[in-house]
Amino acid sequence: MQDNSSDFQVKLEKTVSAAIAKLSQADQGDIRIAKAHDAALDLQTLLTRPIKVAIGGEFSSGKSTFVKMLLGQHVVDMQASASAMPTVSFLYGAETSYRAITAQRSWKVRDIAALTEGELRGLDCLEIVADVPFLRQYEIFDTPGTADPSRSVDQLLTIATHADFVIWCTNATQAWRESERRMWENLPFELKKRSLLIVTHVDLPSVKPSMARLMKRMKKEAGLLFKKIIPMELLAASAARDKSGVVTNEESWVASGGSECLGAMAAISAEVRADVFANVVHDLENKILPVIAELEASTPQFAAYWMQELSKAKTKLHGADGAVTALGYLKLVEGVLAFIMESGGAQSAEAQKMAPRLQEAHDYFEDIRHKDGSEQNTEESNAIIAQLDWEFKHINILS
Repeated sequence: MQDNSSDFQVKLEKTVSAAIAKLSQADQGDIRIAKAHDAALDLQTLLTRPIKVAIGGEFSSGKSTFVKMLLGQHVVDMQASASAMPTVSFLYGAETSYRAITAQRSWKVRDIAALTEGELRGLDCLEIVADVPFLRQYEIFDTPGTADPSRSVDQLLTIATHADFVIWCTNATQAWRESERRMWENLPFELKKRSLLIVTHVDLPSVKPSMARLMKRMKKEAGLLFKKIIPMELLAASAARDKSGVVTNEESWVASGGSECLGAMAAISAEVRADVFANVVHDLENKILPVIAELEASTPQFAAYWMQELSKAKTKLHGADGAVTALGYLKLVEGVLAFIMESGGAQSAEAQKMAPRLQEAHDYFEDIRHKDGSEQNTEESNAIIAQLDWEFKHINILS
């Protein structure tokens, strides 16, 4: 199932990329084309973004240890107290970086350890980009402990509107308190259906003897409020994997609840992806592909050929000097003229109108092909091609 889902995602990504390429070559002054192009860009972002997971819980619920277990490592050291920390967003990136975010602005932070507790309390979010393999699939939002009297709004309620699902941590020594239940009631029903309840500190000697009774109570009181309830020995789970997330002790990984937790996250993520795929297919069929079909039907064959070959030429000629640009453009124009000639009578009056314009461009590029390149020639060459491109895109109007 997962392989099929992955294959389907690749196909959708290729379809969306092809749509973007076609629409970017079309007239962006046409509002339908512009909207379809923007919609395709949105779909591309939707398909490639990681699953967003919000981590919540009250203070001393094991939330920070749970996040460390997920990431496979302790990503950042902060001197500030836990009560001062805002939501911390963990994103994947090859180079570590930090960004402070408020409702009004955001800015890069060089040394997050230098942020004072007052500065941290004033943030809505502290974004940390790190080269952690787990973050390729998931964006993690580590929210502050709830029921904090110093905060007017629980940040989990705000973050939850952007999350695909929530993982709530509850301390086994006083699991699922009334304050937790009231907090959970405030979240959207559909979000809660996809969320997990992690029971932490189950390895404590005071908890182990009563685990069966505890889990029975948890299922009775919270079973209908979560997708799944999972007891976890967080320290053992953390020790069972290395920094890259590879399991080094399979027996401990399974016994600790780590395997069950990541398996449940993967299953929920598959559900989220399925919904994403459905939305992408819907928008492709209703907002994007019909516009492309109309565009292709109304665009003469030789004009479509021009747009395709120009896109290839621009890729090859990026950063080239004037002489090479002129030579490359010469080959482009020759190719389109040959295409029109080979099509014979199949092309209409539009082709007859464009052929002389192409020939003029051909003569110009032929004239400078053996000369040394110059900035002026580069600018003139690009200007000529830009003018031809505009005429091709508006060929139906011009004819």
